[in-house]
Amino acid sequence: NLAVRSAIDHRDFAAQNFYTVLKSDTASEKVKTSWNQVRLGYQRNKMAVSLDAGFKSVRDTYLFNPHAIANSSKSRLWQGLLTLQQGFSSSTNLVAGINFQQRNIASNDRGDHTLNQLAPFVSLVQNIGQHFTVTPSVRVDWRESIGTEASPQINLSYKRAGWQLRASAGKTIRDADFTERFNNYAKALVTGGNVGNPDLKAERSFSYEAGADWFLTADPKTQLKISGTFFQRRQNNLIDYVTTPYAQMPRKDNLSPTGTFGLALNIAEVNTTGFELDLQSSSSISDNQKLLLNAGLTWLNSDNKSQVQSFYLSSHAKFLANFAAIYQVGGFSLSLNGLFKQ
Repeated sequence: NLAVRSAIDHRDFAAQNFYTVLKSDTASEKVKTSWNQVRLGYQRNKMAVSLDAGFKSVRDTYLFNPHAIANSSKSRLWQGLLTLQQGFSSSTNLVAGINFQQRNIASNDRGDHTLNQLAPFVSLVQNIGQHFTVTPSVRVDWRESIGTEASPQINLSYKRAGWQLRASAGKTIRDADFTERFNNYAKALVTGGNVGNPDLKAERSFSYEAGADWFLTADPKTQLKISGTFFQRRQNNLIDYVTTPYAQMPRKDNLSPTGTFGLALNIAEVNTTGFELDLQSSSSISDNQKLLLNAGLTWLNSDNKSQVQSFYLSSHAKFLANFAAIYQVGGFSLSLNGLFKQ
């Protein structure tokens, strides 16, 4: 099978105080995105092979206020994903593959940069009996900026009647993006604001979670699922911006001596604990009409072991509530979404 898809997206929005608390910040932003993907797949018996290739282009213009020079950038992302799925028996399946990415940016405030990434992965899906499934997996990431690192994970699931118990644990990494590494590097003079740091290490975290799902299907036309999940993430080298005076900035080439800056740094250790409650329902109104409802609550608490006052950890939402309602009729759908953060 062969599939091709394309999409364009244009957003023009107010961005006041998204990134600063300055009174002079009356920012606006325009983002134009185009995305293209082609997929080639082959399947025979218990074996399936697929090759995905994609290209994404983003133009971003950020104007701090009417008197400033707009930050303008163009980013490109090339991706390739080769995946093999092989079934050995009714209870054992293997998924393996390799992912390639090339990211580049041309920007008047962050400069011109390119980053390549290669990541092979393998995952085994093993059913034990009728109700229990275990899925161990490992991914090995190679990136120009951080070298090679393995990320193992394991997922467990027990499903019986209308209940499912699940748990997972694993290691993940996140490399700094172009903004965190090079923000404000290409400007002639920077009097304040966030400044990138090319010497950032990758974030590393060990995460685990445990939860349960309750499936209610008393009415054949209505399906309802209630889920609860407890999770914890233990992070090292968390990347965040820290208020830093000019004298302590590692690079002063284009900085004003009278300015105070937000420097991107690796914070030693942060533990995040949280709980999520989700509700999902699907109701068939008629043969070609359906109503989908989703709602969720999230509680978060972050413990900063280093006691360094950073932007995100001091300001991210500790409580979130969200909902989505989707009405489908034939091939047409209408959606309404909402979010509350405190």
